[in-house]
Amino acid sequence: RVSFVHRSAEELMANVLSYPGPISLIMIHFPSPYKLASSRGKGNSQLPSEGAVGFMVTTKLLQNISDLLCNNKSCCGIQGGLFIFQTKCEDVAVNIKQLCESLESLECVQCKKYIIDIERIYEHKARVRPKRVDDWLDANPSAERAEGEVWSSVPLLPLKGRPETEIQCEHDNSVVHRCMFRCNNDSS
Repeated sequence: RVSFVHRSAEELMANVLSYPGPISLIMIHFPSPYKLASSRGKGNSQLPSEGAVGFMVTTKLLQNISDLLCNNKSCCGIQGGLFIFQTKCEDVAVNIKQLCESLESLECVQCKKYIIDIERIYEHKARVRPKRVDDWLDANPSAERAEGEVWSSVPLLPLKGRPETEIQCEHDNSVVHRCMFRCNNDSS
């Protein structure tokens, strides 16, 4: 039976916490980003402010995802499942990675094919670094970048399972920042 639900992601995930069955995978694909603090009146005025109420991915949402994945057995009998996050905005990707790691119950999964140098990816795909990345780095010159063994350079889902935005990004030669998390069995 299918039904439509009108709730925030946080409320929906809180409702799913009581689901009795195994949960192997939770995904968040391409959420609308927040406005950068450095944008000061520029850009899309409908976006929530950085760190403010309105951005769908909150610490509480990530905690609920962690609770769901780490407190049950997946369909394979393995403790916990996977959480995949992907976005076109490097600053959003890094922020979500840092929030997940701060929970200590989630850890990044190393990728076989990973991004070694994000600047080379921008040069190859887009020919120029996106203005949003320039603005973010101007305000945060020592910011962590979406590169290294936990940032996948290839899609994490099979072609028939990819969201429309990911397919559009491939068509437009846009950079997609992908990170996958699993339960950290070492956390208490």
